Amino acid sequence: MMTRLTRLVEQRKRRRIRRSSMKED
Repeated sequence: MMTRLTRLVEQRKRRRIRRSSMKED
């Protein structure tokens, strides 16, 4: 159960960081 939630959170965090980096660029 924790692995599934962690995977979702990791993907969401990675997407947020990638979007922020693209916007700043």
